[in-house]
Amino acid sequence: MSERLRKGALVAAAIAAAVATVVFLTAVARHTRYGSSDNANAVLAGQAMLHGNPLLADWKLPHNSYWLLDLPVFGLASVIFGMGDVALAAVPATIDTLAIILGSMVAVIGLRNRRTWWVAPAVLLILLGLPHNYLVLFILQGPHHVATAVACLGAFALLARAGIGGVRWLVAVGLLAVAAHSDPEAIAVGIVPVAAAGALDALRSRRIAAAAGPLAAAVAALGGSFVLSAVLHAAGGYQALPDPPLIGAWRENLGAVPRILRGLLGPAREGHLSGGALAARTVGAALFAIAIVASMLRSAAGLIRPPSMGGAGTGAEAEPGVGQRRDDSPSADWLDDALLLGFAGGLAVFAVLSDPALQTFNARYLLPSLVFGGVLTARRAVEATAQLPGPAVAAGALALAIAYLPTPLEVARTPAPENPTVAVARWLDGQGFRQGFGQYWVAGLTTVSGGGSVAIRPVKAVDGTLRANEHFASERWFRADRPFRFVVLDTAQPDGVDEAVAAATFGVPAEAHDIGRYRVLIWDRDLTVAYEP
Repeated sequence: MSERLRKGALVAAAIAAAVATVVFLTAVARHTRYGSSDNANAVLAGQAMLHGNPLLADWKLPHNSYWLLDLPVFGLASVIFGMGDVALAAVPATIDTLAIILGSMVAVIGLRNRRTWWVAPAVLLILLGLPHNYLVLFILQGPHHVATAVACLGAFALLARAGIGGVRWLVAVGLLAVAAHSDPEAIAVGIVPVAAAGALDALRSRRIAAAAGPLAAAVAALGGSFVLSAVLHAAGGYQALPDPPLIGAWRENLGAVPRILRGLLGPAREGHLSGGALAARTVGAALFAIAIVASMLRSAAGLIRPPSMGGAGTGAEAEPGVGQRRDDSPSADWLDDALLLGFAGGLAVFAVLSDPALQTFNARYLLPSLVFGGVLTARRAVEATAQLPGPAVAAGALALAIAYLPTPLEVARTPAPENPTVAVARWLDGQGFRQGFGQYWVAGLTTVSGGGSVAIRPVKAVDGTLRANEHFASERWFRADRPFRFVVLDTAQPDGVDEAVAAATFGVPAEAHDIGRYRVLIWDRDLTVAYEP
């Protein structure tokens, strides 16, 4: 086989493996749970971007808008798959797969011996691509900061081999600026680690110029995110809602980090695993922890070595074929530090933003830490196995993968949970009702579940009456030409939007129909609610 054919076969195999991973993870996501209005509104926003409103004018988005990260991908998925449960599951599955692919590439940057390079994708596939139920709830639901981690990984990879002003450096700055604007967590897990790793690199190598590229990139990226916000505001783009308040329980939250991370990795009560599945994921979690500790010790050791020994113990150097390293580019150790500090940045975000009562549900803040920690685990694994017999390494990786596989495979084989909003959307469509109101957790999901045939706009109860809920919504929704004729109530979780409040706002309904847990109130006239900008 010629070299060209061999490379072509490898590329084709890689593409096929990536597609298979996306399909598998989509099935796992769909068979674990149906989506929520957070996911659905991301689809609606992305769809609006693709249909002539790229700046999302008249929208109000959360502080972590995901504007240029997840939203366009959700919009594209709605075009490919249509609005529905498949689009809600396929996007996070695709982003998770991208994290595995890009993480595998980053894991071998700068390593001296890449003989067992294939260990990197194997490790990341095991840790991120064969999830159990608790991990599925976060890594296969979106937007949940995974795309943010992917953007930061791309920036780390580019900056690891870039000097100030070069194409790599400029693209990295752009990625970080877009990520920070779209999700402020990128500041903690991307921008700050870039700068701090540059400072550590300068201390380690006793070479001030080593910090120039990363520090300049961090400053430029932060400035770029503010410029992007200013341009968006001047152009009449979306309005970001205020940042959430700091909870102030960071000590308590930091104490919970090991438990929540173990839950994401498997061997904790949140994982609900037992037997062989628990044992296998305990091994994976142990390897993850060992890699983090080893990386920390190596970084600390590098700081106290004499300058002539600064990189000797890291197992990394300039890559073959890259050429002479520029004076203002970081050393090979910089990438490890950036990943390690990005890991710590996710822990910090979790500590300052989590409500202690909701730590289990705030695990999404730790997903960048999981991704960066997984890449560090892959780097250490490639180094550790470089001198071992290939067949033995392959057998060990295969055994661990086989032990991990039954859990997600069992999920994919079980019946998918029924999305109860589908029946509501079908009934409304069959009755000819096209537009109405509902509380936030009803509105977006029902709209997407119905494929757009029925539009339900979010409302909230304020002083005993219903008003427009502008959170993750467009003002245009409440100024539509079609009449609003109904209100959908969630009798199990009304969230303040109940029959008494609806009657106080619109008068006594003409009809009421029960569809599962939902109650549909219908009026024989057009309904309007106040929209307060």
